[in-house]
Amino acid sequence: MNESVQTSPLVDEHLSTALEGMRRRLLDISKRNPLTNTRVQARSNKQINIVDELSDQIFRILYREQKKFTFLPGHGAADEEDNPNQAEDTETIYVPDALEEELHSRHTDTKLQTTLTPEALQRSLVTLFREARTMEEDLSINVLYLALGFMKYHDAKESDVERYAPLIMLPVSLSRDSSKGLFKLEIRDEDLTRNQSFAEMLYEEHQIILPEFPDSPDWLPSEYFATVENAISIKTRWSVDINRMILRFFSFERFQMSQDLLASTVEKFGNGDGDSTALVRQLIGPQTSS
Repeated sequence: MNESVQTSPLVDEHLSTALEGMRRRLLDISKRNPLTNTRVQARSNKQINIVDELSDQIFRILYREQKKFTFLPGHGAADEEDNPNQAEDTETIYVPDALEEELHSRHTDTKLQTTLTPEALQRSLVTLFREARTMEEDLSINVLYLALGFMKYHDAKESDVERYAPLIMLPVSLSRDSSKGLFKLEIRDEDLTRNQSFAEMLYEEHQIILPEFPDSPDWLPSEYFATVENAISIKTRWSVDINRMILRFFSFERFQMSQDLLASTVEKFGNGDGDSTALVRQLIGPQTSS
């Protein structure tokens, strides 16, 4: 059995400072990180924008019911290589009205709609599939996620630059029966985690606490998005795009490293007294009750 190491307040202070700096570097709250600043209009083989779908329905079918999805190309969509001007077109990404009440069959089936041509869609799926498989085989990590809902925010009150950060990220994998078969998207058996990098950035730069996921076992994205909208209500130009969805790589391994660092530190230095409790609280960062 490991015994706790008793440390002086001075050692605790130095340890806290050093580990806090390391934890923050591992979290990466810079705008270079897609977890805090996703380029939602990016034209890349490593990103697929899902359009005209509803987050609640995708969450229910993919995550709750664990059904597999295939992909549909867009009707009349232009390949980005054939039409370079499309990269600047911000009208191609359709997000359903948040107040839409009628459910259409396209919103409750297992086909994810995109704006890509068949060739462009297949090229992106092959790229994501191969790179995800390589990372899993070489590094034993999965970084492929389907992001549901994005917060649209501004760095400063006077800034006109719109930034987007994902709110719910479903861990997924791509598979196909043969080299010519359809790609299928399925949920991975992993826990859902809050976007901790964005939560840290929000708290540090704007003093806003990003809510935790609801406690209810049957919660839906719309319920969570409502709590997020309430948390940012003081920001007049901020909003939540509840049905914006993107399939791409998001790296959580650095966040996991920070959590492992915290756990090992608590095990070694935590002794249950007030000083250690304060140390642990500082290492964990801003927390909220669910």
